Amino acid sequence: MQSSFAFSDLFRRVANLIRIGKISEIDGAQVKVEIGKVKTNWLPIVSTAGDTSCWIPISVGEQVVVLSPFGEISQSVVLRSIHYNAYDVPENENDISFNAKADVKADGDGKFEASFENGIELKTNDTYIYVHDGNMQLKSGNASITIDNNQIEISSGNSGITLSSSGIQLSCGASSIDMSNSNISLTSTNLSSTPPFCKCMGGL
Repeated sequence: MQSSFAFSDLFRRVANLIRIGKISEIDGAQVKVEIGKVKTNWLPIVSTAGDTSCWIPISVGEQVVVLSPFGEISQSVVLRSIHYNAYDVPENENDISFNAKADVKADGDGKFEASFENGIELKTNDTYIYVHDGNMQLKSGNASITIDNNQIEISSGNSGITLSSSGIQLSCGASSIDMSNSNISLTSTNLSSTPPFCKCMGGL
């Protein structure tokens, strides 16, 4: 009788070591998991927690693995997650894909560095930032700034361009325009305009 009970207990523990189920309830970093017709108590999610940490919101219906040390469900931890019909793999499984329905936030005390051989593109609605091989473009609606090698182009479509500062200086070779408070100063070896302006006293 005793050996039969010991065998049954051993079989139960072995069966509980690794189970697969779906998240049914969420409370912060703890979840309840449905395994067949059985629902677990609150169990912790395995994540990265420390000086370097990552938190990805949990979803009801995620298919997960429940790991139980010594086969005791009460000591289990939840390892997420396994793709299935409700949360299928992307259409192009060769792409590295990150999809989020919540806000994405990154904080750090050190620098952020990213290097991609074929460029970087960030989009949100009709605004995007594009960086690729010496070319950088910032675009929002009809307004854009393009930096290409040694050239900078600013375009605003049919709207005006506004620069606001305590002082603005534009230089091109020996010519320059200085704007400070209520003063505008033009410097050049050759000044011309259409129509011509008067250089006599009282003129420019």
